[in-house]
Amino acid sequence: MPVPGWHSFYTTRLIPDDNIQLKAGETKSLNLTLTVKNDIHWPEEFSWEVYLVGSEYDENELSMPAGLEISMEPSRFTAYPNTIYNLKITVTTTTELAPGQYSIRYQSYLGGHSLGKGTITVNIEE
Repeated sequence: MPVPGWHSFYTTRLIPDDNIQLKAGETKSLNLTLTVKNDIHWPEEFSWEVYLVGSEYDENELSMPAGLEISMEPSRFTAYPNTIYNLKITVTTTTELAPGQYSIRYQSYLGGHSLGKGTITVNIEE
């Protein structure tokens, strides 16, 4: 459960584009900006994770299909007050990945408190 007010540390949406179009065998990266306001008083650990789910609102983690890989850079670091961080999510596919729609859930944390979550839709074209 998110702590009231903690989400206000973001001044921009973490995920600006939540719909990725690819062909099997392609790779695409999303560059993201995390802005930590100066209303935190000490450095806090920021971390985030991604996992496959069955649909946009599903919470249950599924196994990643062969041919689909999601990476985050950096996935964990110490965040300081009044600082902007550049983050990246990279979606890598192989030609073996079946066409279709894949729902990827992301969850972010600051100082162990949940900041937010959402879903990225990855559409693999034929």
